[in-house]
Amino acid sequence: ARTYPSYDTLMELGITYKALHRISEAQECFIRAQQMVSNKFLPIYPRMKLHYENNNLETAYLLSKEICNKKPKLRTGKMNKVLDEARRLYEELDPIYSHN
Repeated sequence: ARTYPSYDTLMELGITYKALHRISEAQECFIRAQQMVSNKFLPIYPRMKLHYENNNLETAYLLSKEICNKKPKLRTGKMNKVLDEARRLYEELDPIYSHN
């Protein structure tokens, strides 16, 4: 029987790929993790950061907007950090991309 990686494994693998500057593999891991648990914020956050760091600002903007529009079930310190950073990025890029 074939086994598939778990959400946590995909997130850790994405973080590892990011550290190795293997951006496309990292993005793929984060996308697959998000597909497994679409209600979670955390797979979107590193995708947003990767796009921002690689100057893909419009995609980073859209992902920050997606994070800001989600309603967390509970607020943790980590969740507040994610929301604060997404809100900051959204506010920075909104004047440029809000027409889309």
